[in-house]
Amino acid sequence: MNPNRYDIWDVNSAASGLIGQAITVSARHLVHGIACVEFNREVAYYAKRIVDDVTLGHKTPEQGIQAILQEQRDLLNQSYAVARQGQGAIPHAVERIAPMNLTRPVLRPDPTRLLRFVHAQNLKANQTLQSTTKAAPRSFPADDLKFFPRERWPEAIPRAQEPGFYIVPESTTADKLEAQLFTTRHPAVIAKFKALNPNLDQVKAGQMIVLSDPNNLQCTL
Repeated sequence: MNPNRYDIWDVNSAASGLIGQAITVSARHLVHGIACVEFNREVAYYAKRIVDDVTLGHKTPEQGIQAILQEQRDLLNQSYAVARQGQGAIPHAVERIAPMNLTRPVLRPDPTRLLRFVHAQNLKANQTLQSTTKAAPRSFPADDLKFFPRERWPEAIPRAQEPGFYIVPESTTADKLEAQLFTTRHPAVIAKFKALNPNLDQVKAGQMIVLSDPNNLQCTL
């Protein structure tokens, strides 16, 4: 097969498709918002690793595309299995994983990625049912609060933020890229950006950058 059939732009496009598929299956099978965020983040970082491997020449674009397509097939198969079998879809190999390691990021091919998170969710649900600790106060609907002034209503719980991603359109330097992405160079924001993108010096066209702020208008997701 011709190794030049694909280029880095095709790999980036496939990576974005994989991330989108992860968001879909997590919304379907993971009830808790934090679990969704952690799962989506793991898939996103795995996709970014594939893109980085292609960018650095560790993989050909063809190999990168095939790795992403395999992950998509695996996610689809796991989603079908959970939909049909529920808890019965969890294999013994996943059941043997220590609970604390079920949601630990795995940045390599993993045909049980979704099943790990579903199993962790099931364990947590069982523990909640068996727990005798004080239940969290229920969230009152607006009708229950109408007798109180609005300023005394409890604040809505903010949704957990997911990382954002930016595809570099043309090669540049890290300093110029930071200037393009951040209008206000707050030290904490820049430090977080550098932690998410280590060893960022010369930035190549097509490279995927992780942004901690999903509301940044430069994000593709």
